[in-house]
Amino acid sequence: MVTKRIVLLFGIIMVTALLVAACGSDPTATPTTAPKATATSAPTAPTAFETDWAALQAAARAEGELQLFASGGFGSVIGDTLLPFFSEKFGIKVVNSSGSSRQEADRVLAERDAGVYSLDVWIGGSGTSTTRLIPGNVLDPVIDLLIHPEVLDDSAWYGGNGLIFADAARTHVIGFMANGGYYPEITFNTDLVNEDEITSFYDMFDPKYKGKIIMQDPRLGGTLNTTAFYYVHPQLGDEFLTRLMTEMEPAIADDARTAAEELALGKYAFCLFSCQREVGKLAKEGLPVKNEVTHLLTEGPQIKMGSGAIFSVNQPPNPNAQKLFVNWFLSKEGQTLMQQANGEDSARVDIPKDSVFSENRRQPGIPYVFPEADPNFVENQNAAVEYVRGLLASVGR
Repeated sequence: MVTKRIVLLFGIIMVTALLVAACGSDPTATPTTAPKATATSAPTAPTAFETDWAALQAAARAEGELQLFASGGFGSVIGDTLLPFFSEKFGIKVVNSSGSSRQEADRVLAERDAGVYSLDVWIGGSGTSTTRLIPGNVLDPVIDLLIHPEVLDDSAWYGGNGLIFADAARTHVIGFMANGGYYPEITFNTDLVNEDEITSFYDMFDPKYKGKIIMQDPRLGGTLNTTAFYYVHPQLGDEFLTRLMTEMEPAIADDARTAAEELALGKYAFCLFSCQREVGKLAKEGLPVKNEVTHLLTEGPQIKMGSGAIFSVNQPPNPNAQKLFVNWFLSKEGQTLMQQANGEDSARVDIPKDSVFSENRRQPGIPYVFPEADPNFVENQNAAVEYVRGLLASVGR
């Protein structure tokens, strides 16, 4: 009897348990205890920038193309890596041309006379833009295109005062490169020059170097920034330029490659006025040249923008692609890729610098001179060129 009762009681318990379980599995059943609420976050609405950025990408993709000119060797190096990245990321074909800024300016100005507008974005030195493109009404204010928060963050740029402009109005020409190597303007033949003996720019005026200096033509667009650097430097200026042009009998080459090759052959001891890139290439090939003096000189080093400025061409064939590229290129991602492509030091201070070449990397605590960031740089540049023209004319050059 006891055993039967136990079995019966056990059966009742099991049936009751099954009924409870069945009731719990019924979606229409009313639970005796409400389940605990699961915390969920409401979807975050896109910011105004995110909405505008997505719309800009869509409009640029609809255009499908970007027409870009990037001067000198810079155009080729970004064409290998940075531009394909942009093209794949945004689905936009980039038509990239590179070469001489002077020749490109001739082409664009001639097209304007014929009513042709074929270019969206120009990357190059500030000299051509300020002396030819702005006066020729080729450029729009690039500042009007900027919408990206990373670009508009003043603290992200060298000096902490926002973007660096190289035109008088501070609207048309944005400098994105700020190379801080010690003295890239002094490149030399290592067989003919003992670097330790160069403690000042004026050491190049040793009589043994008379007739042994070659330079790119300081009156041309590709060298204007260097000409202005010498002209405005408080410890160089008129005296340095006068002695260089009238006493040292410098040879003048039309392009940096020719000057660098002459230097490597030992025909000259120094190469001045924007020889750094080409001399650096020859140094990597094992030739007896060096593209900077790597110790501090009496006059202090400079920060150099070089060919690292960007501007927007007016009446662009692809205005949305133009706006997208300018904002992306100046963003963290764009500038990081720029550094990786060619070893130049971006003016952005909020990105890694491990890919920047040592001769270009800015160093803390160094008293740099940065002529291109001076609001009067354009006026100084024009004055410098006129001064040098007069000097060279005085010696029949």
